[in-house]
Amino acid sequence: MARFAQVRLEPGASARVRVGVHADQTPFTGRELTQIVGRAEVEGLVGTSPDGLGAGLP
Repeated sequence: MARFAQVRLEPGASARVRVGVHADQTPFTGRELTQIVGRAEVEGLVGTSPDGLGAGLP
């Protein structure tokens, strides 16, 4: 987990939440087995618990 935000909402309410993630928190291993740090798309998951993560955020 890189970052998280806890948001309390009343039933039926909605909110927009923005969480910043720095590039050095999302490195990956390239084809030559070197660590690559750079711009990337990061997917977030929303749920009430780890077992309830179902809604994806592009």
